[in-house]
Amino acid sequence: MLLFEISDKFVKIADFSPTFLGGQAINSYKKENIKEGLVSARDIADPKALSEEVKKFLEKNFKVKDKQECAFTLHDERVFTLRLNVPQSKGGKSDSDLINEKVRLFIPQPPSAQVSAHMRIGGNKNNEVQFMAVDKEFFAKYLDFFGSLNLKPALAVSESYAFYTVFAPQIKEGETVLYLNVEEDVADAVILDKIGVLQTFTEPIDGNMITEGLRDVFAFLKERWGRSISRIFIGGEGSASVDNNELAKNLGMEILAADKAIEKYPVKFGSGVVAANKIEMFNLIGLAELSTHKDSINLV
Repeated sequence: MLLFEISDKFVKIADFSPTFLGGQAINSYKKENIKEGLVSARDIADPKALSEEVKKFLEKNFKVKDKQECAFTLHDERVFTLRLNVPQSKGGKSDSDLINEKVRLFIPQPPSAQVSAHMRIGGNKNNEVQFMAVDKEFFAKYLDFFGSLNLKPALAVSESYAFYTVFAPQIKEGETVLYLNVEEDVADAVILDKIGVLQTFTEPIDGNMITEGLRDVFAFLKERWGRSISRIFIGGEGSASVDNNELAKNLGMEILAADKAIEKYPVKFGSGVVAANKIEMFNLIGLAELSTHKDSINLV
C-alpha cells in the first residue's frame, strides 16, 4: 500500500508492504516539493498538473502496481474530527440519525454536502463516538486525483487521527495529552486520550502564539470537557524552532519529544527508511498501522 500526505508545498509518499521475513514494514519513503499553486489551502487546484508531477515522482522512486491500494491523510484545517456523546438509541433512530442531530451544532454544512464516518469507542457501555467529516466536493478531488494515478484509495483519515494511532500506546487510562505538531507556518494542537481524538486546534505561528495559544486551549478544554492536559508531545518539521525547556517552564508541564512515541510502536521500518526523519513522516507511520485495522474509521 502507498501512503500519501499532500500539502500546498510538497507530497510525501511511503510504501508499506510485506517483507521477506514476514509481516509488513515501511520499506521506502520520499518527499518531493511541488510547484506553487497546484494545491492551495490543501485543496487540489490544478489536478492535471499535480497528477503529472506526482506520476513522474512515483515512477522514479517506487514500483507501482496497476490499481495498487493507497491511503492518505487530510489536514485538520479541512476536516471536522469530533468526539460526540451519543447515547445508544432505544427507539427507532439509527446512530447516523442521532449523530446528524448532534453535528448540526458544530458543522454549518448539511450532511448531504459531507462525506462522513463514525465509530463507537471506549466499549459497549460508553456513549462516546469518534466522528469525522469532510466537504464532499473537496474530498472528490482527492479521489479523482488518485484515480488519475491509477491507484485505488482504500483508507482516508484526518491527520489528527493518524497521530492518535501513534500516541495511543503511550497514553494512560484516564489521561489527556496534547500533541503539538509544529509546521512551517502553523501549529496543530491535537487533544488526545486513550480512545481517540477530542479536538484539534490550528493556529498560525506568530510570536508568543504557542505559549499563549496553548493556555487558551487548556482553558477551553477545562470548560468544554472538564479535563486537564498531563503531558505535551512536540513534533513536526518545525519543532526544532521550539525551546522545549522554555515551554515546559512557561506552562509548568512535562514536554516530550514526539519520537519517544515511536520507540514501542508496532510499525516496522525497512532498511530503506532506517535513516529517514521519522518525525517528518509521523502521520504516515500512523496511517500504516491504521491500514492493518479492519475496523478503523475511514472516509473512503
